[in-house]
Amino acid sequence: TNIEAVAAVEPDLVLATTGVQSDAIQQLEDIGAVVVAVDPQTLEELYSSIVMVGEVTGTAEKADALVADMRAGIEYVSELAAQEEPVACFIEIAQDPLFTAGSGILLDDLITAAGGRNVVTEPGYVPYSLEQLLQDDPAVYLATLGSMSDPADLKERPGFEALSAVRNERVVVLEDNLVSRPGPRIVQGVGEIAVALHPGLFAE
Repeated sequence: TNIEAVAAVEPDLVLATTGVQSDAIQQLEDIGAVVVAVDPQTLEELYSSIVMVGEVTGTAEKADALVADMRAGIEYVSELAAQEEPVACFIEIAQDPLFTAGSGILLDDLITAAGGRNVVTEPGYVPYSLEQLLQDDPAVYLATLGSMSDPADLKERPGFEALSAVRNERVVVLEDNLVSRPGPRIVQGVGEIAVALHPGLFAE
């Protein structure tokens, strides 16, 4: 099992994230490992998690410096994006059925930091209907390319051709690793979203 594979390397510390069950954590602790659960759901929780990992690994100064750099990078993008009005957008994270990111989670924080206004106000990960989407009619349609979502066929999906974002060719594919995995590369993800929302401001 996975627990046996972890036990084989005799770790002193195990960082656990989403989906790790409490009994698995207990088994890891039984082999003598210190288990630290890290599951940040917002930007602030991500910063706190990095600081905590730094403390438990004896690299607190590096962690503090990393967080300071991340904050500075995101603030730079946010200040530039603030020169324009927030752009109404939607982000697809799964397509069949259609799922999106609502308020109170990391993706929503990234959209806000990039100068966007998420049209989805319900909290958490939200199933969404085409009818709701057409009613919201976001200016920009963001999508993560991964196993659950392939936005390449967006124009061919029945009804989607009526969306302003599709008609105006403002459908943007984001790299999943940059926006969905909490870590330092989130800063790059905010930059990608900002370019999608405010192409004039962030033109190279």
